[in-house]
Amino acid sequence: MNRETVRRRCFVLLSLLGSGGCNKSVVIDEGDWRHIDRMAAAHRLQPYLYGRIIREELSVNVPAAIRANWKEAHRTQALVALAQQRALFSAGKVLADVGLAPIALKGAWLAWHAYHAPAERPMRDIDLLVEPDEALYAFERLEAAGWDARLVDHSSLQEIAAKHRHLPPMRNADGVWLELHGRAWDSGFETAQDRLRRRAVASAPVLYPHPHDMLVHLAIHAGPAHGFNVGPLILSDIACLIEKAIIDWAEFWDDARKDGTERPVALVLALVNRWLGLKLPDEAFGPTAVPQQLIDDVSDLLLQEPAARKDIALLAGLRSPEPGNILNRLGRRLSFDARDVATGRIEPRARRFVKAGKAFLNTDTRRSAAETARVSAWLEGG
Repeated sequence: MNRETVRRRCFVLLSLLGSGGCNKSVVIDEGDWRHIDRMAAAHRLQPYLYGRIIREELSVNVPAAIRANWKEAHRTQALVALAQQRALFSAGKVLADVGLAPIALKGAWLAWHAYHAPAERPMRDIDLLVEPDEALYAFERLEAAGWDARLVDHSSLQEIAAKHRHLPPMRNADGVWLELHGRAWDSGFETAQDRLRRRAVASAPVLYPHPHDMLVHLAIHAGPAHGFNVGPLILSDIACLIEKAIIDWAEFWDDARKDGTERPVALVLALVNRWLGLKLPDEAFGPTAVPQQLIDDVSDLLLQEPAARKDIALLAGLRSPEPGNILNRLGRRLSFDARDVATGRIEPRARRFVKAGKAFLNTDTRRSAAETARVSAWLEGG
């Protein structure tokens, strides 16, 4: 399949997320629909797309077989969402009972408060944020309550808590996964992170970020933290947030200027405007102009193959200015960290180097890495 065909299909899928869906004049054949459905499944978009069908928001006729797939995904996710809500409240109560004030991040608020139905916002896990110096204690309390991180070595937990934004994921008896965060993101934008904690909104047994801080977190999570390898749900996340919450745009952009978060927020809003066509006031877009080429690059990155994400991030990282030759830099990036030791998921270094070599030889991976590097440079002010 040639590059242009893949890109056209990716852009058709993105357009299905927006107001009215893609134009009726766009020809989508059977092969297109099969590929679009596979991408929708890989990026957890099927339930949301079925919700759009129910609300008669799509202007294209979705084939019956594809529609059935999306309907089943919606039904299945509705059941999963119930289990996740029970788990969220249960974990929140465990922590609240010992004097902690966990903040539920991203989908844990969006699914039940911003989307039309919780099923439309699938979550891989629940993200709970506590104070950095409380993370280990919170982890121990959840373990005592039956949450299992399947650790083979607890001795490295202190190092993980100090170096990484979250501790190893935990699972409850219902199979719901949870990540306990000591930081909302790894580094940078500290003023924004402090504000997120300081003005979190109470809703027992957990707290939720203020809408302004939720928007900033989504933008940082998608861009600086993950190089836009998070999938297109970020677009519907932001659209649903903006439609349901009250945003004081003058105050918001004043804080963004002080925090240094203008560029990531401007970029995600430009993406939402490009694909979902929200009717936002002029003041919502702030003072930072986003180049069209950058929007195209990020649109590509949103639909990168999930299995290739680590390779793309690796190659993009090697493009950044660092001391040492490329082999030394590659060695540092492929070295084990405390999380590998704690979970026992240690892969032989030789195999990791072989995978990296294959990534270097893959044209699509190199192209996506180059796009990621360009986007990262712009986000950093380049």
